[in-house]
Amino acid sequence: DVFKNSIGTNHAYGVFVQTSAGNTIQSNTVYGSYADGIQCWSGANATSIIGNDVGYCGPGADADGISIIGARGCYVRLNSVHHVQSSGANDGLKLVQLSGSFIEYNTTYSNWSAGVAVTPEATNCRVVGNNSYGNRGSGIYVASASNILVFSNVGHGNTGDGAANYGVGIMLNTYAGVGNR
Repeated sequence: DVFKNSIGTNHAYGVFVQTSAGNTIQSNTVYGSYADGIQCWSGANATSIIGNDVGYCGPGADADGISIIGARGCYVRLNSVHHVQSSGANDGLKLVQLSGSFIEYNTTYSNWSAGVAVTPEATNCRVVGNNSYGNRGSGIYVASASNILVFSNVGHGNTGDGAANYGVGIMLNTYAGVGNR
């Protein structure tokens, strides 16, 4: 477990978990990582990311605040993710190929792209009670995913950039698949 640390100004990730299940990453302050603030990679199943303050990540290409890729049964709740600023598709929370997971009561703001992005091949996830505002992309963006419940979220003041980043509160992409609600 990673608990109550101050982690900052790293050339790569703030916290990186790979092929290790059942982790708890809680109550950390993660600032200034060149890449993702917190990244959980394939096999980081049943990981809980709770109550962290993650900000000012980037300028690495495709740096995200918190990203989970290829895991299942994860809980991401009560985090504050902000000021993820770099030139790629840089989201506050990025969830890729995630299944059976809960994204609840997070606050995302002032990120270069979406506040919360649930993207390719995510299935059976719940995005509930998040507040996403002032992002350059959409507040909450769901694309190429299926059976995703998006419920009781707030998305406001998201500006877009006039190109691929849309300034929409909550967006289900046309490729979002079936069963999203």
